[in-house]
Amino acid sequence: MAVRADHSLSSVKCRTCTKCKAEKPVDQFYKRTDRPNHLKSECKVCRAARSKTNTENNRGNIEWHRRRRHEKFVYLYGITLEEYNAMVFQQHGLCKCCGNTADPLCVDHDHSTGKVRALLCSNCNTAMGLINESAKRCEQLLAYIYSHAS
Repeated sequence: MAVRADHSLSSVKCRTCTKCKAEKPVDQFYKRTDRPNHLKSECKVCRAARSKTNTENNRGNIEWHRRRRHEKFVYLYGITLEEYNAMVFQQHGLCKCCGNTADPLCVDHDHSTGKVRALLCSNCNTAMGLINESAKRCEQLLAYIYSHAS
């Protein structure tokens, strides 16, 4: 795991991948804040290949997919798969915004605080993101729609 220069990220120019043993620029490695040099040990190409192999090797392995989904929810939103499933049950499988059914429902969260709000369908979740969660922009869009209603 050779790293040229010292361990501060600003001075590191290259890193050697632990898998392919190739020396590559630091932008070819994912960041990892709990490491002294703030970089993962394997390059992005090797990581993608490992991920693809894992997925192919576990096709049909329901427990592996459940565990990966659980890890995703914990990592991205700080909730467990059980908490997500409880939210789906509480919302009767319906989008909290429009009331339509969707499978799977997306976890809506406040990007500034990370707090989970509710579960939304993909359309509502995407719309929230596109208007940057702005109530003012939503009101402007609504006014625009009403002004052009037939």
